Amino acid sequence: MIEKKNTPVELEVKPAFGVIFTLLCKIKNIHIQENAEDGLIMSFGMEVIDPPQNFKIVLQKILQ
Repeated sequence: MIEKKNTPVELEVKPAFGVIFTLLCKIKNIHIQENAEDGLIMSFGMEVIDPPQNFKIVLQKILQ
């Protein structure tokens, strides 16, 4: 389990058209919640470190 902020992680992202991006990220915030039905629910925010140009282009198209 990820326990510390700023922990580096690799994230693989696969947009709908099938190209896989491997991104170096660091954890910015973590929220862990206990839920009776689902057990533990963990959500977190990440900062992408130096994303490749082709990922920036894909992200811009998704956000339009």
